[in-house]
Amino acid sequence: MDQKRKRILFVENTPLKIRAIVRALEERRYSPAVIHDLEQARSELKTHWWPLAVVDLRLVNDEDDQDFSGLELVRETDPNITKLILTTYPTYQAAVQALQPHPGKLPPAVDFLSKLDPLEQIVERIVGALEVQTGINWMLETSFYDSFHSYHTLADWFHRRAQEDKPLRQSVAESAHELEDLWGRLFSTQTQITVYPSRRGRGDAFLSQVKPYTTAVEAMVVVKFGWRHDVDQEEKNYEKWVRPHAGPVCTQKQGIARTLNFAAIKYSLVGGHLHETQRFADFYRVHEVSAILEAIHHLFGTACAPWYDLPRRSAPEGISQRYRKGAKLVERRAHLQEAVRRLAQQGADMGFTAQTLKSNVRFEWPGGPKLDLKTLESWLYDTPKALKDSPALAPFQESPTHGDLNADNILVDSQRRTWLIDFGRTGYGYRLRDFAELESGIALDLQSGEAGVAALVEFEKLVFSQERWEDGLTLPPNFQAMIGNEDLIKAIQVIQELRSRARQWEEDGGELRRYYLALLFEAILRLVTEGRDSPTEAPLPTRRAHALLRAATIIDALTRAE
Repeated sequence: MDQKRKRILFVENTPLKIRAIVRALEERRYSPAVIHDLEQARSELKTHWWPLAVVDLRLVNDEDDQDFSGLELVRETDPNITKLILTTYPTYQAAVQALQPHPGKLPPAVDFLSKLDPLEQIVERIVGALEVQTGINWMLETSFYDSFHSYHTLADWFHRRAQEDKPLRQSVAESAHELEDLWGRLFSTQTQITVYPSRRGRGDAFLSQVKPYTTAVEAMVVVKFGWRHDVDQEEKNYEKWVRPHAGPVCTQKQGIARTLNFAAIKYSLVGGHLHETQRFADFYRVHEVSAILEAIHHLFGTACAPWYDLPRRSAPEGISQRYRKGAKLVERRAHLQEAVRRLAQQGADMGFTAQTLKSNVRFEWPGGPKLDLKTLESWLYDTPKALKDSPALAPFQESPTHGDLNADNILVDSQRRTWLIDFGRTGYGYRLRDFAELESGIALDLQSGEAGVAALVEFEKLVFSQERWEDGLTLPPNFQAMIGNEDLIKAIQVIQELRSRARQWEEDGGELRRYYLALLFEAILRLVTEGRDSPTEAPLPTRRAHALLRAATIIDALTRAE
């Protein structure tokens, strides 16, 4: 373990008084630092992670028995930083204020020390606060299965993703120590863990599968970690939507840990073990259609059904406004335009024709649809003429849904049982948005990228030939020959089953237009957001080209239906 992690910040207006304490801690290989200015200390504790802060009671005037400025600093400092008070002037009143908890809150400090006590006693209590009361498992050994990942590389990623108005002011090395301390808090009783490849979701949080090394046989553990505000939202959604409704055999929260900038939440999967549980994306690729359909039946019949059957409420807006806002399409309009123009430059290599004009871009697929950028933007940002006054654009009755049902957030075991993870977007929404997202993932994200454009055109034409829910997705007898690609044939069979499951929760009088609009916006997400590519997934430009083809086919189908 890197001893530099064991950092202690002393806030002391007379540093000479604690020189012996600091030296004794350094001899024990701890890393103390001293700040003597109150405002500097206030800024430091707001922007830098310190496992422990030792604060002098009187930071302004040692002669003023009413100076509790150190106690005020402790009260305002983030509760996830452990604090203790050190003073030359101990009083009963000050000790009570420092150590007494308020309703629903932890006490401001974990200990109250007098500088008049013997040096060894003071040092032992400071060491005890750091080693024990911080709640950090300093002896935890972490092995990253993916050699690319480490606490340092993850910290570097967070620094590069920090918001301009809220930059990380500490160094990458300090953030790496903070992340390691975070995991030490989360796995407070384990000695060793292996962290399997971390995958980033749509937001700035990661999901990892973790195997603790213990003598007991433990269920698989999944950890979501990232910025505190993201993980706090995750926990809030879990407590509101998952714990009360999902039942005892489901994803269970085991614990949560926080530091200054980051947080992590740990889930167990009841009955699942690491060696037999895998992401739906991996499960899909290696299993036959029959096994995939079993998993889908469990997913929507057991894991998701309790949400969809909860009381609904009136949505304040139509589905286009909802998706436009959720995907931040207004802010990303320039990004969309640039992505479309880049695709146009690759048309010859991808099997479609594209014509770039001064203010527009036109696409045409052989035997398939036509689309231009202006038309696409009218569907995304305005009220398309084809759907003017259509019920598909009217406000709807929304229901609780998972909200981010992509193939990485579903885990499947060898018995085809499913568990959901990542609840950062769980809440009210279009009831079929989970189906729309999963269908889009199957069509766009889980393909090998080897299908030619002719096969993709036929695939999309078949998928969007369905006109009403009660018709089902009817496939012609020769559909396999028409498509001629095993991956796409598999996808269309799975989508056929997804649609049949979705039908029981549709509420549009049998019409598909609202669902197709959801699929349109899901396709556009592939154009305006960074991909989560791995070596086994189709190259990003190929998937973006397929997403644009899908958008063109949907617009054709909606125009024809109207």
